[in-house]
Amino acid sequence: MIPNFRKLDVWNKSIECVRNRYRYVQLSPAGERFGFITRMQGATVSIPADIAEGFAKPGDKDFCRFLERALVYGFLSTVLFKQTLCTIY
Repeated sequence: MIPNFRKLDVWNKSIECVRNRYRYVQLSPAGERFGFITRMQGATVSIPADIAEGFAKPGDKDFCRFLERALVYGFLSTVLFKQTLCTIY
């Protein structure tokens, strides 16, 4: 078993995704930072948070449930990112 969620590749990649989304937000027009962007940021931040929370739960069933939630937030973040691109550019 991995001793810490920070050693999980999926968690590290999700943190990289958070950094990339926030860089994008800094480059976007100020007037567009609400709505899609706010929801996208929330969904993106939820990915590593759910992975970490699931890792802390006792048992594989709970961990899998939190990984599923992280996956859903990943899909949501991707859709909102693409919608944001369409509305800004």
